Amino acid sequence: MGRSFITGRATEVPIKAVSRHTPTNTSLLKRAQWFSADMAEINSLDPIVTEGDIVINLIFSSGEYEENSQVLKNVINTCLRKKVKRLIHCSTATVVGRSKDDIIDESTVCMPVTAYEKSKYLLEQQVLMSATADFEVVIVRPTAIIGPGGKNLMKLAVNLKNSFSLINHLNAYLNGRRPMHLVPVDMVTAALEHLIFLKKPLGREVFIISADEDLSNNYISVEYYLMNALGLKTRSAPLFTIHPWLLSVLLKLRGRSDTNIHREYSSKKLLSTGFTFRTQLKDAVEAFGKSL
Repeated sequence: MGRSFITGRATEVPIKAVSRHTPTNTSLLKRAQWFSADMAEINSLDPIVTEGDIVINLIFSSGEYEENSQVLKNVINTCLRKKVKRLIHCSTATVVGRSKDDIIDESTVCMPVTAYEKSKYLLEQQVLMSATADFEVVIVRPTAIIGPGGKNLMKLAVNLKNSFSLINHLNAYLNGRRPMHLVPVDMVTAALEHLIFLKKPLGREVFIISADEDLSNNYISVEYYLMNALGLKTRSAPLFTIHPWLLSVLLKLRGRSDTNIHREYSSKKLLSTGFTFRTQLKDAVEAFGKSL
């Protein structure tokens, strides 16, 4: 499956990590007990999951929806059969698709457009419908995760390193202060940990994980941080950008679902549970750039 999911018991805090292949990173091996399993096979998780566990599901294959749905069904059935306490399923904030709302929260009506968005949304419904009085399910919707080894910002970094300055200047002119909707990977993992140990009964809940309140979460600012991290010369002259309305039209012509440049994903619901996080987006972008 490529990705793994982790189960832990809140009382003793042991961590069981499941993947098709055991990682070679020794630091990862020390933090958890690793198991190898093919989640596409029915009952493959039975020897691993035990009663009272809390399961975090990060599995998503690049294959067809039916493949992902079957794997998720196996995970859910194991959780129910083994009397797991809580299942936390990682989805994506982009399931809202082409919503015209400026502020996106958990009550926003989803209008998925792309195959990826539709698949993620349907998998969410599969999880939510499995909730019972004794089995809590939680959907987390992170925005674009940024961190060392991640794919978000990779294209921008490659362009900055390999393209002529005029091309990069044109890209910045076209994108301007377009929201990037980036979220540090450390914030996502901190949110998952918070939801694992949250004592409040959750039933069936959805939480957005976003850093959109950071005013630097836009193309020009992120590009500047990335150029610094890559050791590239930044612009000395002020940059003029196209009108926001024209940028919205260009995004629509490129087939983007999110064409509303005023969109902001809200994490207020997550924050209302007592979650706090202090790392700035600038630090996450620079850490990503320095890791390349």
